[in-house]
Amino acid sequence: MIFLVHRSEPILPPSSSLRLMLTAAVAKNVTAWVNERAYPGGLMHFFGLFGSEYIVPTDHEGLVEVLSTRSYDFEKSRAFRRYSVRFFGDSLVTQEQEVHNRNRKTFMPVFNQTNINAVRPPLTSKSRQFNDYISSLLKMSGESQRSSEGRGTAVVPVTDVVFRATMDTGSILALGIDLETIKGRNTHILQAFKTLFASNRQKKIRFILHNLLPGWLDQLVPSTEAKDMDRARILLVESVVNMMQGKLAKNERTGDHLTYLSNLEQSGPFNHDEYIGQLRTIIAAGFESSGGSLSFVIYCLAANRDAQQSVREELRNAKHEYERLPVLNAVVMESLRLFPSFGLLLRRAIRDTTIKGRLIPRGTHIGICPKAINCSRELWGDDAEEFNFERWIDRSDPHNPTQVPTGGAPSTACMLSFGYGTRSCVGRHLAMAQIKRQIALITERFYVETEDDKVPHPSGLFASTPPLDFRLRFTEVE
Repeated sequence: MIFLVHRSEPILPPSSSLRLMLTAAVAKNVTAWVNERAYPGGLMHFFGLFGSEYIVPTDHEGLVEVLSTRSYDFEKSRAFRRYSVRFFGDSLVTQEQEVHNRNRKTFMPVFNQTNINAVRPPLTSKSRQFNDYISSLLKMSGESQRSSEGRGTAVVPVTDVVFRATMDTGSILALGIDLETIKGRNTHILQAFKTLFASNRQKKIRFILHNLLPGWLDQLVPSTEAKDMDRARILLVESVVNMMQGKLAKNERTGDHLTYLSNLEQSGPFNHDEYIGQLRTIIAAGFESSGGSLSFVIYCLAANRDAQQSVREELRNAKHEYERLPVLNAVVMESLRLFPSFGLLLRRAIRDTTIKGRLIPRGTHIGICPKAINCSRELWGDDAEEFNFERWIDRSDPHNPTQVPTGGAPSTACMLSFGYGTRSCVGRHLAMAQIKRQIALITERFYVETEDDKVPHPSGLFASTPPLDFRLRFTEVE
């Protein structure tokens, strides 16, 4: 809902174009503006629909204020929360202030590094199931699909396969139950998530109308998409309730790691209805956010053969301690930098506040654009929009390369793929652990190639994911 008029100072007159709202790649536009010229005050200022003001921090100091030190001065829009609660449930994604702070604490024991270390075996097992699924597709391709060296090869709908594996992982962490969609089970749950999260023009128009219209009027506008999403929501609520009740009735221990449900049990009596939304959100985050991120990392692996070969060579001498491997880490981090999970996040000031000493009146919209920050030349250098995994590696000792936590940027706040501060992704450690394992195991077993020079256009209703029909070629290493 923003327009191609921008300036750091002063206030500009409003502009209007519904067509632009529907067709513009907003994050791409903001990224272009950030790299078009310098913003000495670290704040970009422009107008949107009906003259609403937007402020976008363009440096790490402003980002730290919005996302950390003054984070509770800003909230998601009511329209976004109303839409999300209707279709996805009330959860950490929609909650604000003390409710958000309190419920965030219920996630921390499950998603801290200690528990993620304990969950490594099922993560590795799920990654191997992904590879086995790819191998089965190669076998199904038959003798007509053989590489010049005689190895099995096939073009794979990679996003669809990834969604299955990452959603299974989400259900393991949420409930201690493996949905096994990667094995073809619980396809009704998989399809329900696809119905909710797959993006199309009609859904985008519906979301815009939802933001523009009063709630009572929005409900009166007929929409086939909304009816389908309501049915999918009901199915998922019923499925999660049944799985939760079954798990609680069995009262069985789930491996050596905590799940979100077992953590709630250990904390004492809890209102089951209150946490249904949280459980659904964990599974949904596995499906869309983690799934989209892993899909883009696999794409970057395929599009950058030198990086793929470097990972393969590093793994030959590794002891499978994936978290410590600098090249593997660098390829993953660089891919996530170029393809963050969210293109643009909007907040609204709920009180008069300041950013970098500038007065921000109550009601002002704040845009956090991970794509623009991650690709800012001011923060990352002239090659900010290019894939360069070496920026994450310190080779000052040629025999002992190490990881560079900031990638050469001035601050960790310049890498917004998982957010920052009190609103950062609680599942970051889990996502990184799964992505690194999956990339390592894929690289050991397959060569991955693009079919053409096209870069997958970020899709997804909320998170940025490749299209469901996005395909890559997998060929057996041996």
